[in-house]
Amino acid sequence: MSYAQRARRCVVCGRDFTEEDDVVFCPDCGAPHHRACWQQEGHCHYEAAHGTDLQWRPPEPEPEPDTRPAQEDPADENDGFDEYDRPRQEGNPFFGGVVMTRCPRCGSLTPADEPACRSCGAPLPTPQEQAAQQEAFEKEPLDDSTVGKVGKVVLHRRQYYLPRFLQLKQQGRHVVSWNWAACLLAPYWLAFRKCYLWAIFAACFDLVAGLLTYPMTSRMMEYLAANRVSYYQAMDHFMQTDAFSPAVMLLAQGALLLLIARAIVFGLFGNLIYKKECLKRVARLDAMPAEEANVMVFRLGGVNILAPVLVYYGVALLQNLLSGLL
Repeated sequence: MSYAQRARRCVVCGRDFTEEDDVVFCPDCGAPHHRACWQQEGHCHYEAAHGTDLQWRPPEPEPEPDTRPAQEDPADENDGFDEYDRPRQEGNPFFGGVVMTRCPRCGSLTPADEPACRSCGAPLPTPQEQAAQQEAFEKEPLDDSTVGKVGKVVLHRRQYYLPRFLQLKQQGRHVVSWNWAACLLAPYWLAFRKCYLWAIFAACFDLVAGLLTYPMTSRMMEYLAANRVSYYQAMDHFMQTDAFSPAVMLLAQGALLLLIARAIVFGLFGNLIYKKECLKRVARLDAMPAEEANVMVFRLGGVNILAPVLVYYGVALLQNLLSGLL
């Protein structure tokens, strides 16, 4: 819209301009006048206000109407849990509210109204195709349940765990699927995922490893306190002087092997353990009335942020108590 179109009314007489009108604009503030009105006043109608906050200013342009057809959101009729992680389509405030589609080939995000991925050029499914794919995926059987029911219990990071659960089902007897979180942080990951008994079992490895290394760490702490040196200087001192007995070194090596074994076992079987726990929770929910199940799904499923912290401090407390008895 041009400047003249925006300033469509004479500031003197207040009448709208027509195509036949002779319009004069003030050279200082731009106020529009009929030529006759300008000549009648002999100057700009706002001359006294020039250079102040009261001088005339052109009206703001009206926003252009949005003529684009409204897009249907395939997640409108979902199970109430896709807001946590949609496998394909994501509406994110960081993208200015634009609905983004995740490429099935490379995983990058592209605006949903574009036909191909911006990164790899692969064709993107339409919202209708995405909805059909999601519906078929959630109805796929998973042992004695379905992917959709298990997804309600997993809740967070469904796009990571559900395909791996299906992979474990398809592999038959091959029940391994590597999980780095379970490998490196087994008791804390299990507690985070509400597998509390398994978390206690995995924490026992850390507890025993801490007790096995207690003879070494206690002597290290005494040396550090007495000589006020760094940890690395103390370690260098003990390694050069062979201050640790063979028995102490053997216990420390046993603790290291124990932690390595725990990392390998839970790294390989962590996803299987979590899958079995999720299926047990689904069975419990299926046995409940619908209204009770809708409430209990949030208690049984999802994650517990506080649980890993409690496991960490619980192991540390037990180590201190048991070490005092040695």
